[in-house]
Amino acid sequence: MVFRSRPLPERNTPVFLSKKRRQHTANMKYPLFTRVALADDLPKENLHRGDLATVMEYYQGSPGQEPGYELEVFNAVGETFAVVTARESQIESLRRDELLSVRPQKLAIA
Repeated sequence: MVFRSRPLPERNTPVFLSKKRRQHTANMKYPLFTRVALADDLPKENLHRGDLATVMEYYQGSPGQEPGYELEVFNAVGETFAVVTARESQIESLRRDELLSVRPQKLAIA
């Protein structure tokens, strides 16, 4: 699944949110536009544990349901590779003791 590319958001760009939006996102573990790593493989999207993504949207979830996030995954040159929805448990924060690496992009065979 490939989408039109757009530039990566700046890391420290301020995000101005309405009061309603601030209330909706108050319980977010990962703020919007934060870079995260996948904690699980997402085989349908050809994504692997450790792939980097940017948080684009937060979905609070119903009572008893785990929150979710819309993530945008980029290739090595900043073009959008995929936009996916993942549960909060399927992503994790980046850590200082981790190194980044690249791998070949494999396309799905239909």
